[in-house]
Amino acid sequence: MNLYRLLEIAAILLVILYVLPIVQLRAQLRSPGTPHLLPIAREQVTQPLGNLMGRQVDTLVNAGFTLLGFAEGPSQPGTPSGVLYIAELLAPDRHTAALVYGKCVTVASGEPEFSVDVEYATHFSNKGEVDTNTSRILGFFIRSPRKLVFSFPDERDPLALYQLHRRLIDRHGKRWQSRAEDPPATFDEALTRLRTMWPQEMERQAAMGLYRRAGTSAYRLTWYGAIRGVVMLGTPGKQIRTALLRMRASRLAAELRARPEPADG
Repeated sequence: MNLYRLLEIAAILLVILYVLPIVQLRAQLRSPGTPHLLPIAREQVTQPLGNLMGRQVDTLVNAGFTLLGFAEGPSQPGTPSGVLYIAELLAPDRHTAALVYGKCVTVASGEPEFSVDVEYATHFSNKGEVDTNTSRILGFFIRSPRKLVFSFPDERDPLALYQLHRRLIDRHGKRWQSRAEDPPATFDEALTRLRTMWPQEMERQAAMGLYRRAGTSAYRLTWYGAIRGVVMLGTPGKQIRTALLRMRASRLAAELRARPEPADG
């Protein structure tokens, strides 16, 4: 096999692995300017997400969390995949918002796969934020230096995750010399905050060059955003980043559990 044949094969692989996915991702991916968040009763969450989310919510409520409410969204109604429902709770420390996400993805066979993730978020007076979650999804947003996101995809116990989060907010609150702020106390306030933060985050990503406005109520990926998405979330980037994420999460969890439990709450 001569050099030109090898270059031809390499070019074909480049198109298949990168160029076509970049074009497809840019054409297909849209983000609304405002998330769909409709308050609903717990009984309105469709199955099996109703049971999956209910078990996580009940575990938290039994541990002293206060349930604020359930909502449909932020994915648009009729969307087959994404975050279909959320539940928000107030943690016992009174500084942390807890969110339970009901999610669905369409797997290679075409069948839906349902799952639940838990997230804790604490905001600080210096505009910092510590976010701890169980998500296995690798993001590609460019975050603010003071928005710290920690993923522990193998920690499926929401109370154990909360203990990790408390140690993280204790560590970074002291480092920032900043106090934790009170989260919304009612579900209406919580949804208003989410509706406000969403466009702010999208405008930040647009300023970073990942998105641009598509009309007045949506965003679409730029070419840079599509290239970044495919490189970070496609093969082999996704597999490498997933392995690194799990390795870092395991080390950080062990380090945090070795620290004394925070005195407050």
